[in-house]
Amino acid sequence: MLAKSEITDLYLSGRTLATRANGNVLLHPLAEDWAASVRACLAEMPKRRWRIWLGGRRCELHLCEPISGVRSIEEAEAALGASLGLDARTVSVRLARWSAASHAWLAVATEDGLVDGLMAAVADSGGSVCCVRPWWTAVTGSRLTNAAMCDEETITYWRVDEHGTFSAAATLQTMEEQQSATLRRLHIGGALATWRIAMEAPAKRTPGFLVSALNKI
Repeated sequence: MLAKSEITDLYLSGRTLATRANGNVLLHPLAEDWAASVRACLAEMPKRRWRIWLGGRRCELHLCEPISGVRSIEEAEAALGASLGLDARTVSVRLARWSAASHAWLAVATEDGLVDGLMAAVADSGGSVCCVRPWWTAVTGSRLTNAAMCDEETITYWRVDEHGTFSAAATLQTMEEQQSATLRRLHIGGALATWRIAMEAPAKRTPGFLVSALNKI
């Protein structure tokens, strides 16, 4: 039995569901109905404290033009949620960088109901949620000023100019076998510190899953 203070990690992307507990990483079946798959996974690991990491298919980064007339961050997020949705799909938006006078807004978009669904599934298993975050937020440091973060289905990247302003940011839907070519194209615009997540356990005291720097593109 895990100590009450220990946190269990869960990673969810478009085709991968994995958990890390006590240094061991397990892959779990992930069906089209992600909620049912997560609930089945949590039923095998009840009453845990969870740290949930989202892959790029579940959590997209956007650099958006400001929308005139909004008076609060809540209004801005609601307006972006409507504009970033595609066809009948709706999304929930959280702004990481925002002010009414800024030149661009940095936003993270998830499928509408995704975070609430994860929170409810954990609660039904008798557990609690410490955080729900994009997986690439586990990496910190000055090398992330200009960075490309690769998972098995996407590349999330951003660039920051000399004034500390985001000049580009996006999540590109590209499978791992095509990512080398995509990264080469991105590097034409300037060098990017490039990282990749793997479903392996990192150093004992590091949260989440193994994230390694890629030295060659």
